[in-house]
Amino acid sequence: MAAVTLRGARVADAAAMARVHVASWRSTYRGLMRDAVLDDPGFVGRREDFWTADPNPRAQAFYRKHGFAFDGAEQLDGGVRERRMVRQAGRWVSVPQMADPDGPAASSPTLDP
Repeated sequence: MAAVTLRGARVADAAAMARVHVASWRSTYRGLMRDAVLDDPGFVGRREDFWTADPNPRAQAFYRKHGFAFDGAEQLDGGVRERRMVRQAGRWVSVPQMADPDGPAASSPTLDP
């Protein structure tokens, strides 16, 4: 019997992980999900993209806008890459307020906790 070595997933593993993931879904969920979903030619590619895991650029842009920055810490949890973003405590930020129907939108400074 061949020896088995366990290690954490690497980005280079994403294509193989995607193929296994999709094959297992096709086997398990056939008849429970629509065939069009399971047989979609882009299914494997989307799974691979998920693990080669641009970690949600829209969320990162939101946090950067509010003073957060990536501090270099990353972890892979269940196939999802998590990037830690931090912000200096006590930093003033401008918080947009709802627009006044009679005038332009205003901003008021608030102190971060």
